[in-house]
Amino acid sequence: MKESDFQQLNIVSTEYNRVWSYCCYHKDTIRPNLSISLLDKYYGKCKCWACNKEGQLSYAQMDKLLLSRSIVYKNDRDKLLTRWNVFNKSCYDNLQKFPLLKLGLAKELNIRTKSLDEWQVGYDGVSFTIPMFREDLSEYYREGGLCGVQRRFPDGAKRCVKGSHLGWMYSYEHILSDGYIFICEGFSDGISVYDLGLNSMARYNCRHTEGIEDYFEGVLEGIDTVIIIPDNNIVGMEGAEQLRDELDGLYYSDDEWGDGEVSATIFSFDGAKDVRQLIQLKGKDYVRKELRRYL
Repeated sequence: MKESDFQQLNIVSTEYNRVWSYCCYHKDTIRPNLSISLLDKYYGKCKCWACNKEGQLSYAQMDKLLLSRSIVYKNDRDKLLTRWNVFNKSCYDNLQKFPLLKLGLAKELNIRTKSLDEWQVGYDGVSFTIPMFREDLSEYYREGGLCGVQRRFPDGAKRCVKGSHLGWMYSYEHILSDGYIFICEGFSDGISVYDLGLNSMARYNCRHTEGIEDYFEGVLEGIDTVIIIPDNNIVGMEGAEQLRDELDGLYYSDDEWGDGEVSATIFSFDGAKDVRQLIQLKGKDYVRKELRRYL
């Protein structure tokens, strides 16, 4: 690609195998139409899906865009964990470039920006991204790691990046073995409870239970108290009861903490549709105190 064209590139969106820029070949201002491939076979190849102009970026130009050869994607199952890690890091790094956007999300959720960082929340140019984890996908070489990414759009819509497995959302590096975990319905509730200084994780929806039992032999070592926080409606309560029945009495064996049995209960509350709204209405100190009653 000619240097004059290259200088006009502005990466604004990221996908797992390509990035998007406003086109440098025509006046492209409404949305980014120029894709740049990260696939091994087509590495650096760009194409505008509006004007159909094609080009090829050099390795040096790709390096300047921070798209080094280390993130080339091949159609190889062994590389799935690397693919998700690189994609998630790309989105996380991208959000750091927009501190006001990050601050806006923190204010919307009524949490600290530090909590967003610890949950590895990112931005792909269109939506906020939240990594999902699973402990039971060793057949995909992803045991104990990323299994996909959820996208959170400005209108409130939530969708997964193509190829994702549904998983659990939490601060992967900061779950503490204090003997308990709060399991919430959805990312915003989970990170709101975490921001109170409590151990929490979130599931994709009120029916999602896949892989949870494996966590008590891994990430949740030594945790024998589970408090499920549902959305305050019929469907939410039914989903909470389903998860409680699956976990209550679960036997686990751990070399460090010894054998034990999980006790699962449901946090009940009135006057709010979910725990995030409860925090907004009653205040952080009140909700923190109420949740601690279950410990």
